[in-house]
Amino acid sequence: MFVNYWNPYQDMKYLNASPRLDFNYQNYPVETLNHTWNYDVASDYNQKQYQDIQLSAPPYRATTRDINLYSNSAYRNDLGNGFMSFEWRGEAANNNEFLRASLKTPGMKVISGGWAPSGFNPLYALESFPNKTDEWVITVHNQQTEGEPRAIRFFVIAKA
Repeated sequence: MFVNYWNPYQDMKYLNASPRLDFNYQNYPVETLNHTWNYDVASDYNQKQYQDIQLSAPPYRATTRDINLYSNSAYRNDLGNGFMSFEWRGEAANNNEFLRASLKTPGMKVISGGWAPSGFNPLYALESFPNKTDEWVITVHNQQTEGEPRAIRFFVIAKA
């Protein structure tokens, strides 16, 4: 007999937790996912009970927007010894949007990148990395569904 050392209770009888779906879940749009799943709950081996679990999905889908920000349109500050600081103002992440900003400094090498949102509502950075020697990428997600878009400032430090 196979012994599963990771599960010391392998010989116990577990509840059947496989879902019984009323429809094909993969082919339905997110707007129609307000439905009930039936799970088998075996309290007695001869009798089956059904427990209804209500699931609901948000009635919206997030959008994705890519923007390219070049160093010639940024506020710049000479830090000395060939280092420059660039700042882009006036960008905003709309409600329920993934905003991917490519911060480009042609002819220079990026050292670090950052971002500063306005306000105190949740806004998340999903990634922040040097994509190329002269490009830093930051992706943020504004999960708010109502209200004003969130203003964001982006920063890059680069060396010539």
